[in-house]
Amino acid sequence: VEDLKERYYNIQYRLDKLRDSESEKPKHPLYDSEHEAVRKEQLEKLYSRTRDEVEEEEYLVEELRKIEIRRKEREKKQQDLQRLIQAADQLSDSPAALTNKKKKVSTSKKKEEETKSWRLQDKPPASGVSLEKC
Repeated sequence: VEDLKERYYNIQYRLDKLRDSESEKPKHPLYDSEHEAVRKEQLEKLYSRTRDEVEEEEYLVEELRKIEIRRKEREKKQQDLQRLIQAADQLSDSPAALTNKKKKVSTSKKKEEETKSWRLQDKPPASGVSLEKC
């Protein structure tokens, strides 16, 4: 039967091509018997599935959907974090932030020096650094 269909459609294709030589696309496409055989085989497999197989497929499709949702949420969170990091980097690169950073560094260096001198002299520093911090 497939061979007859293929022969019919090939003849119809050639006739359409001869009649409508001006149009680029003929009315009837070429018939591919191999493709049709594969298509029918797949259709038969689809209809011959058991109820358990159908339920398993539905379950797997639902799980895939949940996984995709979680993946998209993770990507969104990652993008939000990247934006926050970039914003923080931009703020830290601004001149006002750099001067504040320098002040903090100089203050912490003074405390370190006081702590070192206190350890050497065995006297508590004047700035009020406690023993627990050392």
